[in-house]
Amino acid sequence: MKNIVNFKIFEIVFVSIIISLCFLPGIGIFFFEDNVSFEKREKIAFNTILEKGILRKDIFSDLEVYFSDNFYLRRQIIHRYSKINNKWFGLPLVNEVLIGEDGWLFFNNKHLMKSYKNLNILDENALLMYKEKFDNFYNTLKENNISFYFFLAPNKSSIYNEFMPPYIKKINDISRAEQMSQNLNSNYFLDLTKDIKSFKKMGFLYYKNDTHWNRLGGFLGFLTFYNTFLSRDFNFSKLNINDFSIEQQNIFRKGDLDNMLGHEEEKDAIDFKIEFSDNEFNVEMINEYKHFITKNPNGEKLKVLIYRDSFFSNMYEYFSKTFFEVEFIWNFELDLDLIIKNKYDIVILECVERNVDAIEIPK
Repeated sequence: MKNIVNFKIFEIVFVSIIISLCFLPGIGIFFFEDNVSFEKREKIAFNTILEKGILRKDIFSDLEVYFSDNFYLRRQIIHRYSKINNKWFGLPLVNEVLIGEDGWLFFNNKHLMKSYKNLNILDENALLMYKEKFDNFYNTLKENNISFYFFLAPNKSSIYNEFMPPYIKKINDISRAEQMSQNLNSNYFLDLTKDIKSFKKMGFLYYKNDTHWNRLGGFLGFLTFYNTFLSRDFNFSKLNINDFSIEQQNIFRKGDLDNMLGHEEEKDAIDFKIEFSDNEFNVEMINEYKHFITKNPNGEKLKVLIYRDSFFSNMYEYFSKTFFEVEFIWNFELDLDLIIKNKYDIVILECVERNVDAIEIPK
């Protein structure tokens, strides 16, 4: 009889613990807050459920999205689960991360897969309209004595496709980037893919556990841009890679893809120390890293505006040490009125290959 009672107590305690664990993530939303978004995006806010103070019709689907994005201990649960998947099954938890060959990780969102498989190519009519928009923008700025340049930073998978999972195949022979190179005016457009590939013998140019190129990749992108456009149009002396001190470094860092997988620890990574220029510049923050201005009294007396994305993080130093004033804006909404009003000398658009559809060219 005593054993039966003890077993009943054990059952009650066990069930209570399981029920508590099930409800803890939901209840924890109201008592604890985790401000860290390891996916580097805005978390879904509670006020998206309301519209002008009234419950929206799709309230239940909104609640599901809100709960899945905000439940307590979300990060820790993802971290533990991803470790089990990686260790025992070799699989990532998050759909947006691919585990490639030799431990390489790749971003796996729909835009990148379309780009890698060459599914985002344009037909003739769309390509003609695309070219017309860029040509018109270039010509409008030229009429206002403003130089315009547009360059693509390659997807990591375009440079290190040998490490991509072999079951992912390209569908078309030509890529969107190649289409752009063949059709956009070389007076303003540059696809860095071929140039970056040619430098692979120098060492790794992208982080294994991150979507981005490392400092050497960013520097080589800058060098190619500089020698292609600035030497041609502003008579800047060409830069030779052999004139710079480049030192490989083994560092510990946590990449954005590790963050997506919930990995907490930093990992071995290859990066580079590059001595480019002694010029110093000051930084004026307007909207943190999304919008800032650098000023360098020893730089070329030109005012530059750069529309950019996260790939520019390992490039901005070189532009800041080159020009007198550089304004960096993290978006692709080119504002023609702003450009003409502020009388920039140069406008640069940098975009990673997979995100070209996000560019908004004014008519």
